[in-house]
Amino acid sequence: MPALKELLEKLPGARIARIAAKEIAVIKSQWFVLGLILLMLIIVVFIIGLAFTGKSTLENLEIAVYAPANIRGFDSEKFIKQLEDTNKITILRAVSSDDVERIIYERQSKVGIIVHEPETRYGRYVIDVVFDNSNIATSLFFFDVARQAVQSVGFQTSLQLLQEIWENLSQIKSDLQGEVERVEKFLQQLDESELTLLDLNESVTAINIDEMREVLNSQRNRNDVIKAKLDQYTSDVEFFSGEIEGLPERLEQHRLSIADYRQKGRDAVTRLEERDRQLAEIEQDLDEVNSQIPGGSPQIEEALLEIRSARAEISSARSDIEAAEAEMNSAEQEIVEMQESVIAIQGKLETTDASLKDLKGEIDSTFTDLDSINEQLSSIGSTIDEIIALIDDSLESKKDVDSDLEESKELMASFIDSLDELGNLDPQFLSNPVIINKLSAYNVDKFTILVPSLIAIVIMLTAILLSAVVFINEKIQGAYLRMVLSTTKKYKLFIGKIFGQIIFSVFLATIILVVSIISFNVPIAGNIAELYVAFALASFAFVALGLFITNFTRLQSTTLLTALVIMIPLIFLSGIILPVELMSEIVSSIAEKLPLNISILIVTEVLVKGNTLLNLAPEILLLVIPSLVLLLFTVKNKRID
Repeated sequence: MPALKELLEKLPGARIARIAAKEIAVIKSQWFVLGLILLMLIIVVFIIGLAFTGKSTLENLEIAVYAPANIRGFDSEKFIKQLEDTNKITILRAVSSDDVERIIYERQSKVGIIVHEPETRYGRYVIDVVFDNSNIATSLFFFDVARQAVQSVGFQTSLQLLQEIWENLSQIKSDLQGEVERVEKFLQQLDESELTLLDLNESVTAINIDEMREVLNSQRNRNDVIKAKLDQYTSDVEFFSGEIEGLPERLEQHRLSIADYRQKGRDAVTRLEERDRQLAEIEQDLDEVNSQIPGGSPQIEEALLEIRSARAEISSARSDIEAAEAEMNSAEQEIVEMQESVIAIQGKLETTDASLKDLKGEIDSTFTDLDSINEQLSSIGSTIDEIIALIDDSLESKKDVDSDLEESKELMASFIDSLDELGNLDPQFLSNPVIINKLSAYNVDKFTILVPSLIAIVIMLTAILLSAVVFINEKIQGAYLRMVLSTTKKYKLFIGKIFGQIIFSVFLATIILVVSIISFNVPIAGNIAELYVAFALASFAFVALGLFITNFTRLQSTTLLTALVIMIPLIFLSGIILPVELMSEIVSSIAEKLPLNISILIVTEVLVKGNTLLNLAPEILLLVIPSLVLLLFTVKNKRID
């Protein structure tokens, strides 16, 4: 046995192992403390496990709500009912906004909702979410729950409004289709009006003013002949008084000529009446077209004025012709009388001569009337030209109106297509176009997420406190002096002590891990060996920190206080009590480099996410290098008191 013992002593690292075993023995000698630590671990694991498993109190939050009943356009009872239907909150009704603050002040609720009058610009309802911000960590959760509940009601309200709009879309579409049909009907009416205008144009063009002038000139020539004959009759009355027996026949011929002239005058009146009727129809058609065009057409109104003026001129010409006809009738009657006089009283040649002179005067008057009619025909010709130009303008305007109406029709058809596309969208999509699924990247519960933090904190507490306290006790009792005076080198002495502390810390971490796995089915996503390496790295960092503390303390009490002064900020800055993201940028950047935060990160990456230590090399270096610096300072700085 002595030989075997000597052989083992010669093995590399044997002295370090012996020192580590002694360090563990020293720790084990504190059996009462160890018992309390183990009991503490079990109690803490079970308490935290029970606290973070099962239903959370945040799933049914009590909220104080004040929604006045007199808010314009707001149904407070419906709003409260919709909030209750979210199954996330319990409503505590408040009678005023001050009552909401009172409920929060008396801790009956952590958050309150106050509804105000809608804003004036868009009509959106203003809702204040008052939350108890005395606790930074929980206040944000309470606020988010209340906000999500209000947003859920907002989505429901938007959905109802969109559904009502969607119900009206079909009616709007039907109205637009009816409007398109009316536009098509109006286009058909315009086409019919175009045909009417073309017919009118053809009819007006058919009026031959030159031909009418030729007729009038012919009549004038005949009148000249009649006048010449009358002159001849007048001069020859005396000469041919003996031949009076043939005069009645000649008078009868003259009477027939006048009757023919009268008939032609009547025909002219008939034609003028026909033209007047056509102009009246044109006027009526243009009135209808003008009434169907929104706001009327200035060109059509101008054309109407010109048509009415032409009709007035035609009416005047007709009156003149009728007057001429009357005069012709009178002349005819006089000729008849002359015939009767010639037949009855052939001797009254003087009276006949006077009558012939009167007839000559009437013929002269007829010349005047014919000249007037000729002038009226010139005016009618000008009017007809204007009517033709107006018809051409109307046809061009009709083309423009057709183009505008076709564009309007296409626009309404496009709008109907847009309504069809819009109708294909579901109101549910428009009120909430995005479905947000809350998916956890890692299939673990809340307690599993807390296990790495729990292990890291326990390793920190045990490693810092035990390493510092044991080392101070060894110095006080002289054990450290004896080890230094031995043949064991100083660095091996510290390596052995560190290994002993690491083994004990890893043992405690194993207890937490086993209890968590057995009691709460905590899964291990990563490699178990890498997980234990992570435990060892965390233990090494905190043991180095605990030994570093002993550089500045001489008593156990000051050592404990110094350790607490260091550990408490580490715990507060670890993100367990308050999320690191809520801290300032400077403090947050410092907290991310602290050993407790890095230890929690490494253990979480391996235990929860299944990451490898190779991928965590930057974090491991950030944890190990400062620890080596602290340890090197401790080794170089230790002196025998």
